[in-house]
Amino acid sequence: MAKKYDIVMKELVERDPAAWLELLGIKVEGPIGIINTDLSTFSLDADKILLLESSEPHLVHMEFQSTRDYELPERILRYNVIIGFAQKRYVQSFALLLHPRADFDELTGVVDHTIRGKRVLLFNYEVIRVWMLPVEPLLSGNIWVMPLAAAANAPVNDLPEIVHRVDSRLSSETDESTARIIMEMTLVLAGLRLDEATIQQFRKGLKSMTELKESSYYKLVHGEGLKEGLQKGRDEGLKKGREVGREEGREVGRDEGLKKGREEGREEGREEGLEKGKIAEARRILLRLAEVRFGKADASIRAAIDAIDNLDRLETMTERILTAQSWRELIDQSASDRN
Repeated sequence: MAKKYDIVMKELVERDPAAWLELLGIKVEGPIGIINTDLSTFSLDADKILLLESSEPHLVHMEFQSTRDYELPERILRYNVIIGFAQKRYVQSFALLLHPRADFDELTGVVDHTIRGKRVLLFNYEVIRVWMLPVEPLLSGNIWVMPLAAAANAPVNDLPEIVHRVDSRLSSETDESTARIIMEMTLVLAGLRLDEATIQQFRKGLKSMTELKESSYYKLVHGEGLKEGLQKGRDEGLKKGREVGREEGREVGRDEGLKKGREEGREEGREEGLEKGKIAEARRILLRLAEVRFGKADASIRAAIDAIDNLDRLETMTERILTAQSWRELIDQSASDRN
């Protein structure tokens, strides 16, 4: 069901982006572009992204929600960051809640992260609760925003009149094809508050609804193209799944390799450290014992001993202290052993 409302809202925004930006309180100063929302490189699918070319070019990101999703604030934050990174623009994000059941206390327009009392992130987005919007400005405003009146602030008993006022405007202000599409969008959004049987009763008396079932839009919204849509979705999902799977596989592989490398590195480092420790101790013992027999070692002798990094050589030199007659003889014997 939620997908049906997404289709309607995305289509409405695409038909007249400027009208929707005005609804959000954004002044339009220049051209508006529609950005591809399927950012498959980053494995996300935002609802609608508009590019405003103005004195301060930026992006407007909209998420439409008809059901409760407690992860929505974090999802909007994630989309905002990824979209901004991908498009190299600042992003202004909006959550448009289509029904009270989509609302919850934590949906405040702020994501505030703290660690041990210190704020590490503060992100602001705007929340539009459609059921709180006044009906009259929507009914008298832009025709591509008008369907929202069916979900706006009016008693359920007023919906028949609202639907007929939409129908009347469309019949007099636009062509038949456009009127049929907008009227169907209005009825879809009315489905947020009314059951299908009641909506079907509305449909019979509307001027703009003749032959709508033949339109591709009706099939898209109501599922008559479900088979084709499912196959297309499977193909796209398979492609995206492979891409995501490869990336996840690389990530897992990197993590496993890093873990194994760390373990092996620690072990190698431990062994290397032990070996260096033994060599340093062997040098210390050699110097201490030899200085007792030959006197204090000068700088050249110490440099020669420090240059020896072979534990066996150092131990052999220590054993020869009793037979050697001088520091020089001890060093020279060690050098001849190496050669």
